[in-house]
Amino acid sequence: MNKITHADVLVNIQSTWFINGATGVVPDDFQPPVGADSPLNQLVICVLLFKSGYTVTGEAFCADPKDYDKARFRHVALENAKSKAVRLAQAMRNCELQGQLATA
Repeated sequence: MNKITHADVLVNIQSTWFINGATGVVPDDFQPPVGADSPLNQLVICVLLFKSGYTVTGEAFCADPKDYDKARFRHVALENAKSKAVRLAQAMRNCELQGQLATA
């Protein structure tokens, strides 16, 4: 059984997107505008779009606004997304292998 590596995941990423929790909210009838002091300002969401069309997200949150560093938390969100993608790919590979064993 081949192990899925971070390199296997990276080669299949088509694009990477970052969303700030506050600026990613569009006020409408369902949700009000986000205030300047909202904790959503310290939330970063990373979206990995894969060549297959699948998406995987990673999140990072800073509880104290004084400690918020945009670059640092983008990096944390990206690493969390990559880690999730690797675990998902490994689970999918295991399911494939189990299916092959069941039909053998």
